[in-house]
Amino acid sequence: MRLQALSGVAFDEAFLRMMSAHHVQAVAEANFELEGGVDTDAQSLAEQIKQTQLEEIATMGMLLEPLSP
Repeated sequence: MRLQALSGVAFDEAFLRMMSAHHVQAVAEANFELEGGVDTDAQSLAEQIKQTQLEEIATMGMLLEPLSP
């Protein structure tokens, strides 16, 4: 779905859903580093990314609630 073709609530809902999926992938990539990485700096960054992305996913979920039928 292209965001350019949407406006208003349809745009907001599509944007939030796409960004949530994007953030879920970032969490998966961070988990990959946390499970198999050896560099402590990279692991620290992965943990920060994971926590931030999870918080943002939760926020986007709350923003989606009133938009979904």
